[in-house]
Amino acid sequence: MQKNTSKFNRITKMITVSVLSTVFCFVLAGCGSKKQDTSSIAIDKEGAITYTICEDFDGNNYDVEEFREKALENINDYNQDSLGDRVFLESVKFDQDTMKITVVLKYTTSSDFEHHNKVKFFYGTVEEARDAGYELMANLVDPDGKAPKEELYEQYKDKHVVITDCRDDILTPAKIDYVSKGVVLDGKKKAALSKSNNEYVQIVLSK
Repeated sequence: MQKNTSKFNRITKMITVSVLSTVFCFVLAGCGSKKQDTSSIAIDKEGAITYTICEDFDGNNYDVEEFREKALENINDYNQDSLGDRVFLESVKFDQDTMKITVVLKYTTSSDFEHHNKVKFFYGTVEEARDAGYELMANLVDPDGKAPKEELYEQYKDKHVVITDCRDDILTPAKIDYVSKGVVLDGKKKAALSKSNNEYVQIVLSK
């Protein structure tokens, strides 16, 4: 697990150690706020992922275009290794007023997101999660903070679950029924993970 490591430190290592590794500071503590400029992981109904990364960017060590080129190089390498187009760079934008860079990446599957970012990230049915070696956690609670009255496996085995050690906001394709303690819900389909003390968290969906 990569605790106390920011998502952008992981991304800079992926893109280029020599150019980017000293640029981004540790920002994990700020990932769960409700501001619109926070990073987020959005899962669609087909399981594809849009990863929107928003971080401070002073531009002292390299410019935005150089960053874009390095990101594309890294993505092309991943796609070649995967024998197909699995990851896409949708946009790179820099806000001069806020000094923040926003990068939007598209992933064909949650597995591509997991492997490309070198994090834990599972999205599938509860039964598929069990087949992959995961069990539903004992500390799950509903949106009101109440624990389930009975074991959830049979009731939810055909419904979806997110399992991750990321600490970004997560937007889900269906209503959230249960989450690990410490996860903060923002509406029916959004979870902020930054305040969770669990090594990894689970988000159980209604579908």
